[in-house]
Amino acid sequence: MKRRPPAQLEPSKEDVIRVQMLRVERELGRLMADLDQSAKDVVNSTIGCDFYVDLESAYLKLKDKNRQSSQPTLEQKTSDETEHIEIANNVSCKYPPPLPIIRQKKLEEQVFTHKSRANELFPHCLDARKLLSKHNERLEFLGDDVLEGIVTKIIYERFPNANEGELSKLRATLVGNDMVSKFATLYGLHEKLQLGLCGEKSQLRKCTKVVADVFEAYLGALYLDNQIDAAFEWVKQLIEPELVRFKMEPPINKLAKAELQRRIGKAGGKVEYRCIEKKMGQREEYKVACIINGSEVSWGVGSNIKLAGTRAAMKALSSWEEDSH
Repeated sequence: MKRRPPAQLEPSKEDVIRVQMLRVERELGRLMADLDQSAKDVVNSTIGCDFYVDLESAYLKLKDKNRQSSQPTLEQKTSDETEHIEIANNVSCKYPPPLPIIRQKKLEEQVFTHKSRANELFPHCLDARKLLSKHNERLEFLGDDVLEGIVTKIIYERFPNANEGELSKLRATLVGNDMVSKFATLYGLHEKLQLGLCGEKSQLRKCTKVVADVFEAYLGALYLDNQIDAAFEWVKQLIEPELVRFKMEPPINKLAKAELQRRIGKAGGKVEYRCIEKKMGQREEYKVACIINGSEVSWGVGSNIKLAGTRAAMKALSSWEEDSH
């Protein structure tokens, strides 16, 4: 009796799209590697950022539909992919959101012109002020303020029960260079940046601050292009995944240290608090460890050592209560 060959699963629509997307991206990357910067700019401006965004959107939609209908798929989702899909579905039908287009070409050129490139284009200009309209430093200055204003309004309305300290900390994270450079990288803005020879040799394109500056310059240009509403919605969708993850600190229990000392002392133990980290800057931040009988059991963060120690004691008490149950 002949055995039947095992049934083969047909590739789902989302798998086909995924393969096609990777194939196109790989082929395009190979071709782009052989082009000079001016040719790359032509390709980027022709294709646009929405190309991959639309493919990714279609992939996520089909994948979600396939999951809901419980049909078998050829691809196993990792935890990171699952989180990305869930966040994307909660935020909008596609992430990152479409890049707003700057209508004024002169503004767009200024966004992607670094100061080092402007100095090369106008080598005989001895007055630096005359070059201010040729590179993106002033736009970056404006965009930095626009970004902070947008983020402040969004988180103020989103978290009505958060105090000033919590809002300031969240805002600092959302407008910091690390976060903003990630936003810029989503759209390849740094790849469009025109650098001078010295800038290229210094690999400024890989510098976190320079990449973040391009994003801020783009926001500044949108503001001057009378597209503040579009900029607001764009930033709102960009930061949504971070807002979903945000958790407010519990209310401060000023008696936490005393209560912890009472419980540990009753059992013949010893409680200590030690500052293990200190960050200086616009806002000081301290990290204090709670040590019981020589072992670190928790830590807390605050704008001063006392507050950080109190939070460490609160965490230790919480762990104590969980263990007792």
